[in-house]
Amino acid sequence: INHFPGMEAICRKNHLARNTARLSRRFPNDYNFMPRTWQLPADYNDLKRAFQAARAPGKLPPTFIAKPSQGCQGRGIFLTQQLADIEDLQTSMVVQRYLPDPLLIDGLKFDLRVYVLVASVNPLKIWLFDDGLARFATVPYAAPSPENLACMPMHLTNYKINKDAPGFVHSDREDMGSKQSIKAVLARLRREGAPVDQLWHEIGQIICKTLLMIQPELASNLRAAMHDAALHGVQESPCFEVLGFDIMMDRQYRPWILEVNHSPSFTCDQAIDLRIK
Repeated sequence: INHFPGMEAICRKNHLARNTARLSRRFPNDYNFMPRTWQLPADYNDLKRAFQAARAPGKLPPTFIAKPSQGCQGRGIFLTQQLADIEDLQTSMVVQRYLPDPLLIDGLKFDLRVYVLVASVNPLKIWLFDDGLARFATVPYAAPSPENLACMPMHLTNYKINKDAPGFVHSDREDMGSKQSIKAVLARLRREGAPVDQLWHEIGQIICKTLLMIQPELASNLRAAMHDAALHGVQESPCFEVLGFDIMMDRQYRPWILEVNHSPSFTCDQAIDLRIK
């Protein structure tokens, strides 16, 4: 599948963290849709201060999730409530505040894989697919504690982590099982009284803002690439890009972008994959 040059500015975890932090300093009320994130080792001292500030007598310790900067499919991810688990790391990592109040369905965490087609970067033209995949954890959720931090199928919704777990449920129905359609999940939330129209609108808004923050860079990179391509007789841009936004909601139905994938999987393991993908 084609890619626009420079899209790694949001598709690499460390670059997404840096760009979102940059915009949040200038527009704090608009770029507040990603859990606070630090790049290591550069942001270690700031992370240390955040650890210390978040610890309060009589309260549960804060939880952080550490991810390799260029990892995928849940590899190398771990949760921690101890700064010592992070301070000796020698690799490039991003550390993110763990969302403390995730929205649950049937007691399970889930996220949404939202598909976006970028058709042009100058002007910016994007299409948001009106369906997608809801991916469920396979162990009932409990607040993070030293006893369950290592239980990845409880805390992470990555398909790669959960598909072989004992609790994974295969289903031919799109409103049941460990992989459901976004439309089915939103229909259920609507029946339960959730502000679904507002939620979907906000998801579209934060996706647009994520792409807008790097639009000048994308346009500049494409101009440079097309200048080189013109030397070989190519006059029009053949580029497009399919992105997979991973979005989680909290219990107030507020959407949070966790990461952006520039090569979302199109593997089809179930009937729902064939229809959605």
